Amino acid sequence: MRNLTKTTLSIIAIVFACSFFIQCSDAKKKYLELQVGIVNKQCPLDMGNGMTMEKCTIEGGDTMVTEFSVADPSVLVINDETKATMINAFKNSPELKSAKDFGITYKYIYLDSDKKSLGEIVITPDDYK
Repeated sequence: MRNLTKTTLSIIAIVFACSFFIQCSDAKKKYLELQVGIVNKQCPLDMGNGMTMEKCTIEGGDTMVTEFSVADPSVLVINDETKATMINAFKNSPELKSAKDFGITYKYIYLDSDKKSLGEIVITPDDYK
């Protein structure tokens, strides 16, 4: 009888843990869908300096991809310092608390007027935690 109780409690614990992770995964998906929807309602959005936010998508279930078109590629600087500045902004932004909690990866893709890639910046949870 004692082994049956242990087994039953173990099964309940496993089911509870699985349902918790499923709910978290579902919450992350809903959060991403909501954020992408909010961004896309604003697109195309003039960001200044000839840069326009074109669209936002979800990639791989945990990555928010934002595409920008750049009118004058000579003004675009993508380097480690640019990424470090963006990471610092993430770390200090209380508005991104949910994104941090869910471990969202952000990918920013920069395209020229012919839709050719000028570069990208990827910010992972390891970067901003």
